[in-house]
Amino acid sequence: MQPFRYHVFACDQQKPDGAPCCRARGSEKTIGALRREVASQGLGDSVQITACGSIGLCENGPNLVVYPEGVWYSGVGSEDAAEIVEQHFRHGRPVERLMRRDEAATRAEIFARGLASPFGAARELWAPRYRQATFGAFLTDRADGTQALEAAYADVLAAFDHFAAHADPALPIVLVGHSQGALHLMKLMQQRVAGKPLAARIAAAYVVGWPVSLAHDLPEMGLPACTRSDEAGCVLSWQSFAEPADPSMVLDAYARLPGLDGKNRKGSPFLCINPITGRPGDAAEGWANIGTLVPDATLAHGALMPGLVPARCAPNGFLLVGPPPQMGPYVLPGNNYHVYDIPLFWANVRADVTRRVNSWQAAHRAPPTTAEGKTAAAETPAASRHARSWWPWRRG
Repeated sequence: MQPFRYHVFACDQQKPDGAPCCRARGSEKTIGALRREVASQGLGDSVQITACGSIGLCENGPNLVVYPEGVWYSGVGSEDAAEIVEQHFRHGRPVERLMRRDEAATRAEIFARGLASPFGAARELWAPRYRQATFGAFLTDRADGTQALEAAYADVLAAFDHFAAHADPALPIVLVGHSQGALHLMKLMQQRVAGKPLAARIAAAYVVGWPVSLAHDLPEMGLPACTRSDEAGCVLSWQSFAEPADPSMVLDAYARLPGLDGKNRKGSPFLCINPITGRPGDAAEGWANIGTLVPDATLAHGALMPGLVPARCAPNGFLLVGPPPQMGPYVLPGNNYHVYDIPLFWANVRADVTRRVNSWQAAHRAPPTTAEGKTAAAETPAASRHARSWWPWRRG
């Protein structure tokens, strides 16, 4: 007899009433469903399922460990059995949505949701993961720092080329990048947008959390800076600091890396579009901010708070938001609200992308899109004409 291809240890621990355990969370039904699904798909000779005692993480059960890969699944219900057996045991692809992740990966996904969710009205939101270069790559002139950034960009470029090959040519495209993703998006625009037919399909490019030099970057990116709140085919960028602000770390990294034109960017002014008004160099009082997404203590949930945060583009190009707002524990040194660049203005950004997509659609004689992503002239999905959003985000 050949050994099993997969050996699954499924926690079925039962503890006293009130204590968290897999049995109390439905492990008996989950194990039964897995065994039935394995049998129904004819995999009984290659998959062995063994009920076992506690394997930890009791509050997250039912939990499974699949060998030989050592894949952990948590929160597995009986309704997940068919997907696990079909995708993992038959086709060898673990079900990522059920996999246990470490705290850093979980936190990265939470940040990604907060940053990308204003663009969720798009018919499709593409958010490719990539091998992020560590922060040290921005602080060194060594070759391995450059190599790390090049490897990260290669992932982004490959993902975008796949996206562009499969995107409906009748739909506008919204490009979004934050932090290191913004840096890669700038280079991608230079190589894939500037002077190319694709430029005519870009409703807006949100290059947030990384400085865009007006002299050395923007002219290479193929689109101008936005000048009006309803303008399509343009670039927006900002970097949020509370006051008093110390942006010296950002300025050091900005000066260290050359511009898209290959020249030194040190001291050159950079783009600031106020996300509240959608205009360059602008200022807005807090009452004009229609919704800051304030996270709870877990960062998994939040509430929209209108009128909370003002914003003004300072002469040095940074976006100043007044006294430090209470947004959570991830404010960076110097009162840098980098992680919150988009959540600070969540509702305004959502309205901004809707306006710009509508302007693009009007110019191309397509029905306008509402903030909810529906067209004003259509009642059926077949008649809808939404943008596609493309968002590079990092993989830890």
